Amino acid sequence: MYIKVINPKTDGHDAYKNDGSAAQVVNYLRKEGLEKSEEVRFFTREEESISGAEAAQMMDENVKGLTKKEAKFYSLVISPSEQELHAIGNDPVKLQDFTRDVMAAYASEFKLPNGRVLAPDEIVWAAVQHNERHYRGTDKEVVAGEAVAGTKKEGLQTHIHVMVSARDAEQKITLNPLGKADRFSRVEFAARGGAEFAMQYQVLDYASEQGKLPTMKALTATFRQAILGKEPMGEEEIARRRQKVGEKVEQVNAQLPADKQLDAERVKNIGQERGFDRVFYSSLSRIGKRAEQGKPVEEPYTLLRTGKLNPAAEVSRAASLANRSVVPFGQGLAKLTGGQRENYTQDMSEKSDRRHERER
Repeated sequence: MYIKVINPKTDGHDAYKNDGSAAQVVNYLRKEGLEKSEEVRFFTREEESISGAEAAQMMDENVKGLTKKEAKFYSLVISPSEQELHAIGNDPVKLQDFTRDVMAAYASEFKLPNGRVLAPDEIVWAAVQHNERHYRGTDKEVVAGEAVAGTKKEGLQTHIHVMVSARDAEQKITLNPLGKADRFSRVEFAARGGAEFAMQYQVLDYASEQGKLPTMKALTATFRQAILGKEPMGEEEIARRRQKVGEKVEQVNAQLPADKQLDAERVKNIGQERGFDRVFYSSLSRIGKRAEQGKPVEEPYTLLRTGKLNPAAEVSRAASLANRSVVPFGQGLAKLTGGQRENYTQDMSEKSDRRHERER
């Protein structure tokens, strides 16, 4: 697993310039994708697909408090090895989910005053998947005469490019992953990402096999707690998270009928049990989106606990809605034919409060 925060001064030069609009980087990433006949769509913590223009807008609108010369965003590369890609079947959905885990780790890696930890929804980012790579003139294979610049590299080359804002979602904290290691350790961040992949998919890459990373046997619960930064939260941090979740629940309930509204304390307790992880926050956001669409989740607490909907409940709900929608037709058909009305079902498609602080 290769995870890197790109320094525009030394990596890629103007292609990753980050003191102005993110449109330049987006256009570069779009150009890279278009040249390889790939559909260029970005994704975020909550969205499965947004346009490049929307991705650039996310970055450009989250710059309040930054001076003209300061970095407005940073670029990251998440590149699994070919062995790791084979292990997950080069599945884009799994890569998107893994990217969300990596960005949750990115948020929590920042050392803030009073030991506060950033939640996954407190950073602003967008990512895009590229499926190919081409040799550059500086690659060792080209220099050695073993390959020609511009030609496609063999094997699985899928990787993810991420743009992440230099300000938190509140636009009150400046987040610089290229600063001092005691504020953000790039080494620890990359190690956490590699360990998370190994834990999720039970696979290690070549570097791990050579002893450069912990072996699978070493990836015990104790190791996971240590390397992924899962130490217990302090009382103040727990209280802050619970308050934030309560505010989110209040927003969601405003969109729900009285009999479907969430119990805020129950939601807070589930979040605390899960350590307020990415799955919990993503599930709560999903419930909110369904509420806005007028399609309340049937078993929201199951979703919050597991990150998965109850299939039986959702199918039952879909069937009930569909049946109600075809009653007039069915009644008319019964009158004409004397037959029984059929039941029809339809698929139900599935489709951030801010804090005020600046890092010094």
